[in-house]
Amino acid sequence: MSKRKRIILIITSVIVLTLIIVSLYANTFLENKVKNLLQTKIPDHIESNYKDIKIHSFRGSIGITEPSVIIKDKETGIITSIIKLDYLEIKNISYLDFYFNKEISLSEVLLDGLDITYFKDGVKKEKGKDSTKQNNFKNPISIKAFRIENASVKVIDTSKDSLLFSSTNVNFTLKKLKIDSTFSIKTFKDNYKSLKISADSIFLKSGLYENLTIGYFEHKDNSISITDLSLKTKYSKKTFSKKISKERDYYTINTATIILEELDYGFNEDEFYLNSSLININKAVASIYRNKLVADDFKVKNLYSKSIRELPIQLNVDSVSVKNSKVIYSERTKNDRPAGVLTISKIDASVSKLSNTYSSPNKTMILVDGVFMKNSTFHANWSFDISNKNDEFEFIGDIGNISGNSLNVLLTPLINARLEGEIEHTLFHIKGNNSSSTIYMSQKYEHVKIEILNNKKKKNKFVSGIANVFVHHKSDKKGVAYNHITANATRDNAKSFFNYLAKNLKSALLVSFFEKKNKKYIVEKEHINLEKYHSKKTN
Repeated sequence: MSKRKRIILIITSVIVLTLIIVSLYANTFLENKVKNLLQTKIPDHIESNYKDIKIHSFRGSIGITEPSVIIKDKETGIITSIIKLDYLEIKNISYLDFYFNKEISLSEVLLDGLDITYFKDGVKKEKGKDSTKQNNFKNPISIKAFRIENASVKVIDTSKDSLLFSSTNVNFTLKKLKIDSTFSIKTFKDNYKSLKISADSIFLKSGLYENLTIGYFEHKDNSISITDLSLKTKYSKKTFSKKISKERDYYTINTATIILEELDYGFNEDEFYLNSSLININKAVASIYRNKLVADDFKVKNLYSKSIRELPIQLNVDSVSVKNSKVIYSERTKNDRPAGVLTISKIDASVSKLSNTYSSPNKTMILVDGVFMKNSTFHANWSFDISNKNDEFEFIGDIGNISGNSLNVLLTPLINARLEGEIEHTLFHIKGNNSSSTIYMSQKYEHVKIEILNNKKKKNKFVSGIANVFVHHKSDKKGVAYNHITANATRDNAKSFFNYLAKNLKSALLVSFFEKKNKKYIVEKEHINLEKYHSKKTN
């Protein structure tokens, strides 16, 4: 080896050795500085701990094994949060960016095995906090990838010692995150390029009596996918009825999948907005039970147009699609009778313009196809204009052939009567607003009779005979197959829209089946334009 090469080799070795020694010294020095910082600079209401700290100054990386933080309320000393990690790693701090641009630039921040427990009532509520207030970041922070892996979260209501929220296997990734003095909740979506969140086994206490669970959740950029969503009343029906002082629905709702596409959300100045081109709901089963033996709730119930109009957010969903779904509604009116049950199965439905941002003449349109009471076709066309302050709406329904026997599972428990015969076709058109409505009904039926039952569920022949004197046993009159009638209904604003719908149908059916005794029901010969209805249904 030449003398020149030996000199170069020696110099290189010395430089490398020096760098290694300096790096080792720097690592030790920086580790001690970080440890000292954690011991002396952390506020008194925060306790921190860790198992080990490793710093690689040459690579610009920091690793902390099993760090933990306990946060207490400054005034009361009550623990508000416990945060634990298996491992925290910060990779590739750029010294050049900091030196020349005064910017903290990192290639990756990893929080592995994060475990957060948050105690809700341990936090003193701050009033009038300004979410737009700028943060005091002396130096902008740029992170190529911010990742949380295998995390779990719990939120506990300490006043009731109950779980409010929990989730496991939470994974969170942000790409190209930037944090500076303008960073806030309102500007958050403008501070990163891509986002992905996923979580298993989500639990949420959604109400005083209800819990919501989700099997799997994923939010990737502009889409959200939810699998196995369930909303249930957490008590048995018997226990629930004892706990409530006013009428309240008992829920069991399960949905296989919900997908939101082309999702966009954020803030328009101070108002939150949510936009989506399409929401797909598949295999939803909603079982709703109401015990009418509990006292009425006289709180005013808004119609859906008003509820959407008065949402605290700007909502704009172009379309909602519901497939392969089912609704089961049951209602109990007497202690000695089971609940009456109404079912609509095999539901395929669509909603267009689910929004509170449009103006007239645009309308929210809901189209439903399904099977009514197990064997009858059912179609509905429901529309309303959210900008109309009178909450005007139209509801068109088309029910195919249904036997009296199929309806008895609903009628017998509710009115202690049975229906015989067949209702071959029912078509109705309701036009109404938030106070009153008119229903136009065309109906074809024959051999219809009513059996009034006694307390032993047997036919009361005498009362049934009297009742059937007043019943129209068939719709055919003077060669016209359909019975065309008009009736009116007044809304009870302490009841829901579906109670309003049922009230309209009841008014019309009283005219259709019984001799006219009450002058407020006006029978008209004009019937619903079938051609116009079917054109609406297919548009």
